[in-house]
Amino acid sequence: MVVVGILFLAGLVSNVLQLLSVHGSLLTQIKKSYIRLFSLDLEANIPTWFSSCLLFLCSALLTLIAVAVRTTKGRYFFHWGMLSAIFLYMSLDETAIIHEMAIKPVRALLHTTGYLYYAWVIPAGVILIILGVVYLKFLADLPSSIRWLFVTAGVVYVVGLMGLESVTGRLAERYGEGSLTYQLVSSIEEFFEMVGLVIFIYALLKYLRVHHAEYFLRIGD
Repeated sequence: MVVVGILFLAGLVSNVLQLLSVHGSLLTQIKKSYIRLFSLDLEANIPTWFSSCLLFLCSALLTLIAVAVRTTKGRYFFHWGMLSAIFLYMSLDETAIIHEMAIKPVRALLHTTGYLYYAWVIPAGVILIILGVVYLKFLADLPSSIRWLFVTAGVVYVVGLMGLESVTGRLAERYGEGSLTYQLVSSIEEFFEMVGLVIFIYALLKYLRVHHAEYFLRIGD
């Protein structure tokens, strides 16, 4: 959470820098480099790498839980394993920006505007609903403390991923992606996503500690 806070503040600084005019080639290059590295709206930079690492860590922990469940002949091995695969794909997507490839085709097909300007949220929403139905019983059977951590993490992450993404779509269409309002909302969106992932990682670690304490990683013989 400390790292998330630092990256969020660094992103806000990059938003402010975009409004400032600097003189001299060196200062101009420093400004461009800082924005390039820390803007929460841009891809292939430090915040994107950190988010991808969080998603990959989720996948790794889910794999560890799935193996533990399989070894102990517990329930929901398939659900844990599928979650691991989903988060592995999301880690890849965070870096490769695969979901953005769906924006123009879906927008052209459905003629979406406003809050659906970033049209990838439509197929993503359908997939999310399907997963919600598939995982309903799995979620209900989790221990209460873990269940509410999962729900909290999911709500926070989806609010950022799809809720605020829809708002930024509206702002991008109306004011452009270079506007200060768009940049600020986009930064808050990324903040919500990272916080949701941190909560989920905490929940997975707690689940491992309470229910599968005999599993650990060992470096050595």
